[in-house]
Order: sequence, then structure tokens, then C-alpha cells
Amino acid sequence: MIDLLAKVEKGVTIKEVIAFQQQYALTNKQMSYLLAISSKGYYNLIHPKEGRLDKRLSGQFLKVKEVFQEGEEALLSKEAFLEWMEQPHWYFNHRKPFDLLDTPIGADAVLHELGRTKYGIVS
Repeated sequence: MIDLLAKVEKGVTIKEVIAFQQQYALTNKQMSYLLAISSKGYYNLIHPKEGRLDKRLSGQFLKVKEVFQEGEEALLSKEAFLEWMEQPHWYFNHRKPFDLLDTPIGADAVLHELGRTKYGIVS
């Protein structure tokens, strides 16, 4: 936890954000949604490809990254996780899990459901 706090305070590098985006084949529009900033704001953030996110964006990015890592582990593949993220789920009032990731509370709800899935708790 202290390591994550230090990373937030230092700021996540833009290169790490771009690598994450490429790893999951996310569009700029999807990334701007996940970071809760405008599309133009995201574009300006990643051009040039140097620098760091501020504390707020670093915290949001690391929370989203945690969801994606947990999702891959819980659903056993990146492909299965990405498909699950786009399916409406009754647990989220028939919303897609992806649509909840723009806030820390929404991301925590998705993490909770992934934990239930990972340990075989039917929801």
C-alpha cells in the first residue's frame, strides 16, 4: 500500500499509461473515460509521450489498472475479461462493468464482483 501511495505521489509516467492502453487495445476515448477527463484532455496528456500524471489521475489510473489485472486473473484471460466488461450485469443494475470505472466507488464495486467470481461465489 505504501508503494502505491509513493507511486501516486510521484505520478505515473505517461509511457506506463500508453503501454496499458496498447496492452488492452483501448481507444483514446475509452482511456479518457477511464481517467474521467475529456478526450481532448487525454490527447493533450499523452502528446508528448513524456511526463507524469498528477496525483488524482495517477490514483484513478492505478485503480483502473488494478481492476484490469484482477479481471484477467479472475476470468483466466484478457479476452474473457474484456468481453465480461462489455456485458450488462444485473449486479450493476444492468450496466456494463466498464461503465463504472470512471469513479473509485464504481471501480471498487467491479473489484468486489471480480473477487466473488474469482472465489466461485455466484451472484
